[in-house]
Amino acid sequence: MDLSQKAIEQPECTDLFIGLVDIDYLKQINDNYGHRMGDLAIQRLSQCLEKGLEVDYRDRADFVEKFDPAKDNVLARLGGDEFVFACHCPSEAACLEKMQGLQAAFAKEEIALDGQRLSQLRFSCGVIPLPKQLT
Repeated sequence: MDLSQKAIEQPECTDLFIGLVDIDYLKQINDNYGHRMGDLAIQRLSQCLEKGLEVDYRDRADFVEKFDPAKDNVLARLGGDEFVFACHCPSEAACLEKMQGLQAAFAKEEIALDGQRLSQLRFSCGVIPLPKQLT
């Protein structure tokens, strides 16, 4: 969240979009397959978002010092299955296209646990441009 704040506070970040993501029907996943399967779905979503948003600071001790808010994207878990991101894109249409691609990639994921398989995962997402009055 500190990195998100750094990105938001940068006046040169005129291409920044803020988004909120959550897994569709996580309660049903937990009820039908168990919480371990739900946890794996959350982990898989996190991995999908990290890759697709090109977030590259996992397991790097120096990520705070090397973080460049003018170009680096940010992903944070709010809690449960909710994630927030800050992403640099040339336009809202480009950001939405990127998220639609991630939704398609996530839908192709398959999770196997204790002989059960979960597939066709979905997430919902909302995206807004960084309001100029925050900069």
